[in-house]
Amino acid sequence: MKRLLIALFVLSLGFTAQASHYLGGEITWRCADSGPNAGKFKFYVVLYRECGTGASTYMPNPVVLSTNAPVGSISCAQVGASLDVSPDCYTATGEISCGGVVSGKGAVEERRFESAWITIAGVPPATGWYYTFTDCCRPSITNLTGSSSYTLRAFMFPYTIAGVPQNASTCYDNSPRFLEPPKTVICSGYEYTYAHNAFDNDLDSIVYDWAYPVTTNYTTNATFSSPYSYNNPLPNGGNTVAFNNQTGAITFTPSAAGSFATCVKVTSYRCNQRIAEVYRDIPVILRTDCGFNSPPTVQINNIPTFPQLVPVVLAGDTLYWETTVFAGEIIKFDIVSQDPQLLPNFLPQTIEFAPSGGQLGVPLSNPLAGCLNPPCATVSPKSPQTTYTNTLNNEISFYWETNCDHISYQTNSCGSPTNKYVFALRMQDNFCPAPAISVASVVINVVSTIPIPPDMSNSCVSVQPDGSIDITWVPPIDTGMNYDSYVVFHGINATAPFTAIDTIANYSATTYNHATPNPGGSNYYYIRTIGGCSYTSITSDTIRSIGLTVTPIPPTASSVALLNWNHGNSSASTYEVWRRPLTGAWSNLGNTTDTTYRDTVNVCGESLEYQIRIAGACESTIDGGFFSDMNNSDVIVIDSLTVVGGTATISWQAATNTDIIEYELLKYDVASTAWQSIATVPVGTLMPYPIPGVTPNTMVDRYKVISTDSCGNQSSDLLVSAHNNILLTENSDPCDGELRMRWNGYRGWTGGVKEYRIMADVTPPGGTTQFGVLFNTNNGSDTTYRTKNIIAGWDYCFYIRAIDTSSSLSSRSNDKCFNGLSLQRSRLMYLAKAHVRSDNSIETVVFIDRDADVIHYDIQRSDNFTSSFTSLGLIPKPVMAPWEIRFIDVTADPNNYRYRYRVVATDSCGGIDTASNIGTNVLLEVEGNDNLTNVLKWNHYLDYMGVVGSYEIYRSEGPFGGFTYLTSTSDTIFTDNVRPMGDNSGFFCYKVVALEANNPLAFRDADGTEFRSASNKACAEHEPRVFIPTSFNPISNVVENRTWKPSHSYVAVKKYQLDIFDRWGNMVFSTKDENQGWDGTVNGDFVPTGAYVYHLTFNSVQGVLIEKKGSITLYFRKK
Repeated sequence: MKRLLIALFVLSLGFTAQASHYLGGEITWRCADSGPNAGKFKFYVVLYRECGTGASTYMPNPVVLSTNAPVGSISCAQVGASLDVSPDCYTATGEISCGGVVSGKGAVEERRFESAWITIAGVPPATGWYYTFTDCCRPSITNLTGSSSYTLRAFMFPYTIAGVPQNASTCYDNSPRFLEPPKTVICSGYEYTYAHNAFDNDLDSIVYDWAYPVTTNYTTNATFSSPYSYNNPLPNGGNTVAFNNQTGAITFTPSAAGSFATCVKVTSYRCNQRIAEVYRDIPVILRTDCGFNSPPTVQINNIPTFPQLVPVVLAGDTLYWETTVFAGEIIKFDIVSQDPQLLPNFLPQTIEFAPSGGQLGVPLSNPLAGCLNPPCATVSPKSPQTTYTNTLNNEISFYWETNCDHISYQTNSCGSPTNKYVFALRMQDNFCPAPAISVASVVINVVSTIPIPPDMSNSCVSVQPDGSIDITWVPPIDTGMNYDSYVVFHGINATAPFTAIDTIANYSATTYNHATPNPGGSNYYYIRTIGGCSYTSITSDTIRSIGLTVTPIPPTASSVALLNWNHGNSSASTYEVWRRPLTGAWSNLGNTTDTTYRDTVNVCGESLEYQIRIAGACESTIDGGFFSDMNNSDVIVIDSLTVVGGTATISWQAATNTDIIEYELLKYDVASTAWQSIATVPVGTLMPYPIPGVTPNTMVDRYKVISTDSCGNQSSDLLVSAHNNILLTENSDPCDGELRMRWNGYRGWTGGVKEYRIMADVTPPGGTTQFGVLFNTNNGSDTTYRTKNIIAGWDYCFYIRAIDTSSSLSSRSNDKCFNGLSLQRSRLMYLAKAHVRSDNSIETVVFIDRDADVIHYDIQRSDNFTSSFTSLGLIPKPVMAPWEIRFIDVTADPNNYRYRYRVVATDSCGGIDTASNIGTNVLLEVEGNDNLTNVLKWNHYLDYMGVVGSYEIYRSEGPFGGFTYLTSTSDTIFTDNVRPMGDNSGFFCYKVVALEANNPLAFRDADGTEFRSASNKACAEHEPRVFIPTSFNPISNVVENRTWKPSHSYVAVKKYQLDIFDRWGNMVFSTKDENQGWDGTVNGDFVPTGAYVYHLTFNSVQGVLIEKKGSITLYFRKK
């Protein structure tokens, strides 16, 4: 809620005497509605003058208004005495009054002036007619630069109805007038709100705005001193003064003392046209020495059972209260005010209720007079209170019973009928020097919904058998307050004047029968609703009856009925065409959105009647004639001819004529070059229809369909497109692996063939059939197909599906079924080993694909890694398990060559199928060293499916010894230390075996073990080795040194002979035992110290005689 304070305070500024001290005023006018002055204008001028001591008392009388209207100047004489409108308070000693205070203290005098009733003729220009009063002078003003002349102004603008400017001689508008007197003395320290409360007797829309005060004429604006401006003319602590354009409320908190000029423009609008402007100049005197006084509170209390007022709040402040009611509703609420503050004499303050508003009664409790449109709003003290003034607390009851008189609405009005009524409900105390005021602004909008016409969007206009017409509609949504009656209007064309033919008081009525329409002609209707405050709705949609005309064709022996009719309610309607014999029932022939229909009759001779309907109702007029069915104009449309399971079937669309009883299926006979009937098909037979007695797997035939009606008339086959079956043929060659198919083109579709789909049902061996596998899509002109994507052993049933250009129709060919004839290539060919046998042949093992179409396998060998492969022989494919090939290469020399082996398969067509992996034998080389070691070297084995897990090394001793496992390695070089084997023959042989590991297919050799590929046998021989001491001591402390004998390796024991001689050739020792040595004695006696000669002979392990001679020294020494 806005709180409003008016208090008197002392100004430090004073006014000096001038010609006249104008403070403000306004110019308004009103029209005489009746009586001898009806249509005439009366102008009103209100002037406010500074009336403190020392101020000039001069004011002109009469006041003369200047204008550009075609009436000349307007003289306004003073009416009544001058009125002191200075603020009143509780004591005369502190009260402001004319002559009671010095100039500039806030004393204000009001004088009112009126013209005589005058006539103004003509149309105002777009800029309006101005009415002004200019005089001198304003008092000293804080927010204006210097004193200036003073001009009041108002404007009257043109008003048009239906585009026609109205002549002012009718006095078409009353200007807005002000119901709230000006409040010119305001104290600082409180938020203050003032509303001018303008009122328009015509209930035109009112808009408030700031305006410039003007000086010497209405076009010369006064000059504002900084920081003030015309739209921010008052001090508000540096903030913009709040201004409400709807209520005219001005809200600010005074922050400086002085005298301030303000000007508010009030513009009235009618039908969005600016029609009048009045300007109110109000002086505002701000003082800072009022003393503390809080204004009385004002609260609106809603009463639950009546329309509720809602506060309109901005930035936490209530700008005004508002509600909207329908004409006829009662508004009732309470205004409660409190002021607990005491006067300086410690008495309680009195609160006076002083409302203003153009719709308040006079006196305030009178609902019958004093307002614009009775019944008036009334305000009365709430019991037990009996007067409008009370101490501490003031409670007032507001009551208004609205009716249609409170709505300004004319037949040429625009928009919805509505009126806004503003009430300024003011509560003021009696503080001195000026009362504090609070105002609750209340806005009440009185509306009446314009009646709504019935909904005719789905209405029916039905011509009855007796010639009367029924119309239907849907009632409008009823608010409960806006219905009095329906008025039905009729016309004979869309542009001719419509005549009201009846009034319907029942709101729920939805039908009306027009007993006397325009016979044989057009009938148009619309409806208006009357309701609310006797307002009439806009017209409903116009509806019309449907007039049907039937023209027999040809005029005699007519077999065709041509129907024509006009549109009904909407051009988008779907029309039903009905027909009956004169003595029969109606039947529906079909639907159309056109307004014409051609019916080829299906009777053999009868009078027929026709009628048009919408949704089974909204019947047209009836027309007809005599007709006889002399022909059958059907053109049968065949959808497709297709082959299913070896049976040819055909589908066609039902005949358009309703009297067809059967169809004839025709087949073209090549021999007679004529179409012959092969079947009679009753109407209603399910489609597709199996064609009897045809062989679609071997022949291509053409077919047509014709119809026979109930009169025996057959339709022509000449307009029927012939359709043929699709015959699929194939030619396959397994050796080139290609399937070749061709078929004849499908004929008969209007748009031709869009595409051919090559499809098949495919069954793998032992598997589930995959139906409808799409192999390819050909365009509509390509009737051949080739593919190599055929798997041997699989079953295929190929067929062709033709698709029409709309993609909605199809035709299937016969099936071509066969087992896959393409060659099955080897999926597996694995050479598992290249193994050197003990006889130096090389054995290979190859795993093969049992299902491959192979006739033989070519075993091939390359002697090294750079030479080409040559064939060793052909081996036929096995006919039973095991599915492997074993081949022994007896021509191989594995001791000197590292071969490459492979197997190449030849397919049943004589071509190369595939080749196996390459297998390479292991070539082992051995070299003996003087340090009694043997070094083995070999190549990697190539190529296992898995990996070489390790190389196993085997060794034999002597030329005929057996091989024993020695060790394993992943390397291809190995050194064997044979020193510990000195007693052996010195002849060593070796083999290396490549052992497979991690075969991904878990292949095993015939014995179930992993595959092993052995190398050749390679040997190393060591010569016999003899170690002969050069001396010995028979009496040595070391036992081994007391005997002399040779030490040897690789010596054959049976051929051993050792002889020792002295220097004279005498034999001193002889033995054949390799383990027996000479102890230096002969016959038990030591021989003398000296040199002796030995002669040693022996055979090696290989049988070679070895002879050794030399000398030895014998000595005796104890040690």
